[in-house]
Amino acid sequence: AVVALAVSNRGASGRYSYGLRRAEVMGALLNAVLLVAAAGWIVVEASRRIGDAPDVDGWGVAAVALAGLAVNGGSAWLLGRTGDHSVNVQGAALHLLGDAAGSFGALVAGLSVVLWDAAWVDPAVSYLIAALLLWSGVGLIRRTARILLEGAPGGFDVDELSGLMTAHEQVDDVHHVHLWAVDSTLVALSAHVVVAADTLHDAQIVAAELETRLAEQGVAHATL
Repeated sequence: AVVALAVSNRGASGRYSYGLRRAEVMGALLNAVLLVAAAGWIVVEASRRIGDAPDVDGWGVAAVALAGLAVNGGSAWLLGRTGDHSVNVQGAALHLLGDAAGSFGALVAGLSVVLWDAAWVDPAVSYLIAALLLWSGVGLIRRTARILLEGAPGGFDVDELSGLMTAHEQVDDVHHVHLWAVDSTLVALSAHVVVAADTLHDAQIVAAELETRLAEQGVAHATL
């Protein structure tokens, strides 16, 4: 996630006119795939322990789990305080929260062994953690794939934005509308707009007014 953030901050160039902003999306996708893989690994390991539970040092498990919960939970909290809503940071936060959940589950399992000699709690909690990781990982994969496949960003509607432009008194028609996300924060739009204007200068004024309306709706880069 840190490497992806550093790469995505590089400026635009002749080869990459938007810069490398999507590096953070690719970093988030990698994090999501690792979350799903971790969920599968946990299920396999937990299944091996059913009916053949090894001896578990309950106090040792609880102590290590408590330390892991503090480190991962604290790190996730610090990431949340940054206010960064990029999928890359959210992917890192999900990974940390998944680790924190794993530490909490291990703490419960360790105490269960100490207090009730309940070794079955270990694989049971593992299945719950795997389900959490799978849910968060698949959700992140869907979000990043939507950006990489240039789907319309969540919370935006192409028809509504087209209607916003056609509502202008000098706009006769809007077509060839394309809406996509360059990364998780920069939304772009392109469209053909037919306007009633006497001169090119008048048409450019209309375009500037439409760009202002689109910017108010969250479209950072419009080409009309």
